[in-house]
Amino acid sequence: MKKLLFAMTFFVIQSSFAQEHPLLKDGKLYIDSMFMDNSNRLIYSKVVSFDSLTQSTLIKKTKNWASTAFVNLKEVMVSETEDQLVFNYVTDAFYVKSLGLKSAISWYVRLVVQVKDGKMKISFFDDGNVMMPASQYVSATAARAIKLSDYFKTETTEDNKEVRITKKMHTGGLLALHDGILTTFDNLKKSILSKDDLQNDW
Repeated sequence: MKKLLFAMTFFVIQSSFAQEHPLLKDGKLYIDSMFMDNSNRLIYSKVVSFDSLTQSTLIKKTKNWASTAFVNLKEVMVSETEDQLVFNYVTDAFYVKSLGLKSAISWYVRLVVQVKDGKMKISFFDDGNVMMPASQYVSATAARAIKLSDYFKTETTEDNKEVRITKKMHTGGLLALHDGILTTFDNLKKSILSKDDLQNDW
């Protein structure tokens, strides 16, 4: 009986590890899965409807969300018009894995929020690496010298098609960055829908 329970537990654990991330295909991360539009470095974009909210209200709610989501809004918000907000923030979600160890790499993400009455288009773009200081073994790397697409290398499939796939050492970090972007999108959307905006009547 104990052996049966152990076998069942082992099977459940193995099954949970076997479940692939939605972006993976046969355990591999292709560049077309990472980006919606690689030519423009667009990682994720979606139009969301808020039927009862005006353009000015959506702008205000987005800025309220950003003021709590980012440490210094003045540094992160790089552009503001009546129908668009642009943020350039840093994520530490990306990492490289080597010999079982994860090395985090800070990365710039550009968030563009376009607004109309009752509607928002929320888009996330790869904006390159944060400046990497020199170490004992490598020289310094200037900010934005590397793009996420640089981690994808061209391979030829069995039917002679060229595809771009990332190495395993980069796969987990790229997926984590992508997941972090989806979380940021969800948090922004929830904040817009929330009625708990900061009040000035205290």
